[in-house]
Amino acid sequence: MSTLATPPQDSIADATPLPVAEPGAGGDPMTPAHQAELAEAGREVACIVDALKKGGFHAWTSAVLGAGALVFGAFGDQVALIMGVGLAVVAAVGFAGRNQVRQLRPEGLGLLAWAEVMLLGLVIVYSLWQIRAGLTGQSALAQAMENEPMLAKFGSLAEMEKSITVALYGGLIAISLFFQGRSALFFRRRIRRLRAYLQGTPAWIVDLHRRTIMA
Repeated sequence: MSTLATPPQDSIADATPLPVAEPGAGGDPMTPAHQAELAEAGREVACIVDALKKGGFHAWTSAVLGAGALVFGAFGDQVALIMGVGLAVVAAVGFAGRNQVRQLRPEGLGLLAWAEVMLLGLVIVYSLWQIRAGLTGQSALAQAMENEPMLAKFGSLAEMEKSITVALYGGLIAISLFFQGRSALFFRRRIRRLRAYLQGTPAWIVDLHRRTIMA
């Protein structure tokens, strides 16, 4: 009676396992486990999508304001020219960060945070410059009061104008500290969330998100 030949053990050990197809590849359906993974990853990536939208909005806002300032700078306003160049740099950093976030790269969120810090610095410098000019320079109102003796009795208006200038630009600094500081922290905190998403999400889902909702 003949017996079946047993294959060598070495050939069994060296056998290459069959590859497991990704869901949807080769006609394989998406299992409930795949659907659960996709839903969980969708909740995790939602905050990154919010950061992408916010970063894009801020970049476009800086670009538009910078273009407007450059127009005034072209007519000889040096302060507007400097502000226009500064806002253009902020916009460029913001767009670079947004493009990296689209590729789900944490470095992009860092660039978006730096864009907020740069904008804050620009607003502070501009406001301090205007406060200094208002306190040390001679305004149009002060010149008119010197040229018209009849207006001399309204001398308190010149001091009031200085107080208004300090309050206006001081308030602008405070508002920018709040909003730009808050935005910078928002982007910085999303870096940890994005890294956790990349570490805990299957590669096929990351690639899917990169090609769909982040595009």
